[in-house]
Amino acid sequence: MRPVVGSLLKLMIMGLAALAVVQAQAQDGPPPEFRTIPTPAPPDQPFNAVFSVYTFSSSFGIWNPPIIEISGNQLTVLFDHGCGFICPGGMSYREFPFLMPSLPAGTYTIAFVEGETGPTIAEFDFTVAVGAPEPHAAPGPGIWALMLLTLAIAATGVAVTGRRFRTNSPNGTDS
Repeated sequence: MRPVVGSLLKLMIMGLAALAVVQAQAQDGPPPEFRTIPTPAPPDQPFNAVFSVYTFSSSFGIWNPPIIEISGNQLTVLFDHGCGFICPGGMSYREFPFLMPSLPAGTYTIAFVEGETGPTIAEFDFTVAVGAPEPHAAPGPGIWALMLLTLAIAATGVAVTGRRFRTNSPNGTDS
């Protein structure tokens, strides 16, 4: 009985090592990207989009026509890796162009999920503006705090150097 347990343990360790290699391969490469054509996406009309991701060469990608579920400002796009437990072929950075549906102007979160029949766990999330340029971040409070600190130091320096200090001069008089 003991040799069977040892063999099963070795088999499980080899399986975990193989999964670790596959997982490490899946994390290499550039980060995923989502872009619209044109940018910004036009409101109230379909527009082209491209999802780029480092994935298996055998991936089917996005269905044609794409399966996109819309719930308020949340869009879910089904992405099919096209393989079961072990994916044949190597990894490569691939682009998957598809047509997005007509959306009113606004900011949307687009989640790409693995699945063929419905959403499961979101693999990639992106934010996209429709009908307006991408929002630019205003300077954070850090820049204002730094400017205020610089001004306070400068004011303190002026106040300190502008004071007259008592000193003993060589002739015995104070200035």
